[in-house]
Parts: sequence; C-alpha cells; structure tokens
Amino acid sequence: MQLLQAIVVLLLTMVVAKLDVSSLPSAEDIQKRVNARYDDLFHVTKAGERMPFVCCICDEFLLTADDKSFLTIPKMKKMEAVLTWPNYVDARRSSAIEEYFRFDTSRTDCKTDLSFLSKMVLSPRGVLHRVSNKGRN
Repeated sequence: MQLLQAIVVLLLTMVVAKLDVSSLPSAEDIQKRVNARYDDLFHVTKAGERMPFVCCICDEFLLTADDKSFLTIPKMKKMEAVLTWPNYVDARRSSAIEEYFRFDTSRTDCKTDLSFLSKMVLSPRGVLHRVSNKGRN
C-alpha cells in the first residue's frame, strides 16, 4: 500500500510540475556547445592539425578560454632580459633542457624579426598569433 501511495504522490508531483521536456536542449545542441567550448582551447595549424594552447612561459595547458592572454611582441621584448637562458640561473638547468625549451621561430611566417624569441626560456608548444584586419589568426 505504501508503494502505491508513493507512486500516486510521484505522479501527482509530475503533473503539478508540468515537466516540459520540449524546452530542454537537443543532444545536437549540447554537442555543439561542448565542441565550441573545447574548440576555443585548441589552435588549428595551417596543416589542419589541432594543438592545445599552452602558457608560453610555464608550458601548462590552458583549461578555459578565459585563461588565454596574448602577449605582444613589444611585451615579450621587455621580458627578454628576465627570460633569456643565460640569465636563468638554476641548478637543475642543463643544455638538454635549454635546447628543448625554446620557441621555434621557424614555425611562423611573421615578417618581424623574432630571433630574440629563440634565445628565451619559452615553451616549444607556444603559438604565435598576429592581429590582422580580419581579427586574430
């Protein structure tokens, strides 16, 4: 008898609440929203390869689109003295780490001289963006 009462109460609650499932997003809408959120976390190369955004200094993956912050070339130039390998003193520093942990300036078609970046302590997975009249690319 108690089970029957519980079922009646549940049915009455559902009727009173007037559950309207038509206002819920479709599976396709949910998938688009999730994909858009994750698309913001990846850079697509000219070859179509998807690469995650990372902090160009600490090499950590950016977990939300709000974590992205673009450093300008002049700002990077100002940081050069602090982030250049000869100025980075640490007992754990080795030539292998120094060789690996450099930004590869050959991956860009930027016309500006960026050779100073290859001497800095920067993530090899960093991404260079430029502002154009069509927005960031």
